[in-house]
Amino acid sequence: MFAPFPTPATAASHHSAASHLRAGLPCPSQWRLTPLLTPPRAERATDSFFTTMQQVLTALHRANDTRARPAARLQATETLAHWLWPRLLDQLHQLTVDQRGIAETTGQREFYAQLEQVIDAMIAAYRLVLADDYGDLPTPKQASWARLSLAALRILEWVQCAQRLSALRYRPLAPELWRVTNCVFSAIATIGADHDAQPRLTPGVFTAPAAATATVTEQYLAIQTLGLFDTCSWSRHDHELILSYCATVTDGVRVVRADAAPLTKLDDLRFTSADHDAPPCLTQPTGEHPLMILDCQRLAAVVRQDYSDLFNPNAATDLHTSPSLAVLPALQRRPFLRLLARDLDEGAITDESSAITLPTSGEPVALHVGFTPVREQLRHIFSRPTAAATSELASAGSGYSGQPRSRHAVPAPASHLRSAWAVVDQRARRLWISTRDQRAGHGVTVGTLALYDIGRHELTNPVLGKVARVAQLTNGALVVELQMLASFATLVALRSTEAVALARDQDAARLPSLLIYDADFGWGVMSAPQVQISEGEAIEIGSKRLTIASRLRRLREATGEFLLYQIDANDARLGVPAYPGQRVARHSAAVPSSAAVA
Repeated sequence: MFAPFPTPATAASHHSAASHLRAGLPCPSQWRLTPLLTPPRAERATDSFFTTMQQVLTALHRANDTRARPAARLQATETLAHWLWPRLLDQLHQLTVDQRGIAETTGQREFYAQLEQVIDAMIAAYRLVLADDYGDLPTPKQASWARLSLAALRILEWVQCAQRLSALRYRPLAPELWRVTNCVFSAIATIGADHDAQPRLTPGVFTAPAAATATVTEQYLAIQTLGLFDTCSWSRHDHELILSYCATVTDGVRVVRADAAPLTKLDDLRFTSADHDAPPCLTQPTGEHPLMILDCQRLAAVVRQDYSDLFNPNAATDLHTSPSLAVLPALQRRPFLRLLARDLDEGAITDESSAITLPTSGEPVALHVGFTPVREQLRHIFSRPTAAATSELASAGSGYSGQPRSRHAVPAPASHLRSAWAVVDQRARRLWISTRDQRAGHGVTVGTLALYDIGRHELTNPVLGKVARVAQLTNGALVVELQMLASFATLVALRSTEAVALARDQDAARLPSLLIYDADFGWGVMSAPQVQISEGEAIEIGSKRLTIASRLRRLREATGEFLLYQIDANDARLGVPAYPGQRVARHSAAVPSSAAVA
């Protein structure tokens, strides 16, 4: 049993703890004899989910303002919870598979705000049960003891639901919910009820392995484990993989007493307390309650071992796959372990967008995201007749009137071509941009391919990168972190030499791809993730002007949208890459043309 506080021995001390549990809750004003909560009897086909949730929210607020015995309140809340839970899970699933990016319409924001209010009201209902029963200690009845652990488990389940909703929207979990999580666990652990198994609302949801029951400690650690990682740097599909990976490590994260024996590696400890209102942190938080320590040493050791096995060039190619790596898709293991190791070493980012101050007006950034849109933009760049026509002829509606301009005049792009993104900060190969226009976030999500040009409203000399982090701030602004992958990209057709040898039709193996160049690692090719090519495979890179034989050396990046391989590029015809119109292009060798697109 873990006891963060000295076990209370008097009724007064229990009432004091109950007052902390009741902080921020409504004060029920009157008794009610009619049923507190009942699920909607019939959902009419004409009623939207939004309308139904409005009815549920009204009923919850009315019930939470009504005095009731803990047993009656728990029974009514459980009935509604079992009706509501699968419907909310369906909404989370729809958000997980949503490919529209982080852009949210006004209606969507109102809908998600309503879901958050419903979750908060459900948490408040269970907190009322917990606070009332906790105040009856130190001599509780057996029935109230069971209600304590069940109500606490339900509170943490609903907090985890809110945590997943926030993560899917690239937002932090509300500080009040972090405080409730820590306060509830501390109170239950103090009386020794944190290891009493209770049935879950839905077995296996948000947790691994799937089990029909859970304890307060298990549920608490599931919330804290996800809090160790910066979910704004992970794609929506990866959140489940984080918990699945961590679940393979027995006691990967443990709660230990602050006065326990000294632990060997302090870097792998995280700290929190009963009144802490943020994720577990690297330094000891300040507060009136004693410290709680999360020991992550076992999880960190497994992550470092898996990382070493994957990135050690001297390791055997037939390494035995560890149980933790086995739960990850093969192509995503390296980038997944890279992020896991980074977050465990540096700690998750807990403030808004890494403490970056949004500028009132910054340097513009032309941005296009998505594998197909990037290819179309590159096709447009290489089809321009001259670089001088970049600003006037970028599109049919560029606003070019044909009238002569001064030699020194810089033509301003039409309003519908002006970029909504502005530079926030730039460090080495990282660029932070922001916007307050939600429409600009369409298609933007973690792992998306990005083509961008700093200081321009249109692409002229673009850089190829990926979306590395996304954050929606509470003031409505979007902050996106871009990681540079290459300084040059062009359209080519990629085909496997083995596939060409096996296929009768030579064009059957042509794969639309990008040939990219970066000074850090040289030449590479980028393809869609469903392309069946692998490291070490011989390939042909073709365009109308030339065909180059090469071999895939190493997988450098892998997301749900693209694969980036480093290649052997000893062909002198590649020369020095340059976009059309660049001065260096006149002195470079032949660069593969974009005209040979499959």
